[in-house]
Amino acid sequence: MSEPIGEKEKITILLHEYDTLRQEIVNRMNNGFQTVVVGAALFVWAIKAELDCRFWIGASLALLTLAIAAWVTSRNIRQAAKRIREIEADVNSRAGERLLVWQARHKNNFTGSLLKEMPQTNTIPAGENKNDSPAEPSADQQSKEK
Repeated sequence: MSEPIGEKEKITILLHEYDTLRQEIVNRMNNGFQTVVVGAALFVWAIKAELDCRFWIGASLALLTLAIAAWVTSRNIRQAAKRIREIEADVNSRAGERLLVWQARHKNNFTGSLLKEMPQTNTIPAGENKNDSPAEPSADQQSKEK
């Protein structure tokens, strides 16, 4: 009987899945950009076309196809992003510190409003990693405490 795999091997397997899903998201985003190009080509066709019955049937089918393609693409991206968040939480839990943070910090950016402020991504707050020591209070914070 084979021995159970250790935490390091489990993390390696999870990171491989993580990398694969990140590449899948990139591929799906490329699909989305290609859909936009097809939509632009259809727009040019619509400008030049005669407005008869064939035009309206073709335009309706084209718009329906584009809408379905956009929906499937965004659904696939959301599913992959959800699994990436799960993997990040699992790896961070197994490692005992926050090593993977991208998807957790940006989870609402894909489906959120374009008007929302982008989250800060420069550092992990002090004390979040178990190996971090608490940050020294700034001069302003020290004067407020007094």
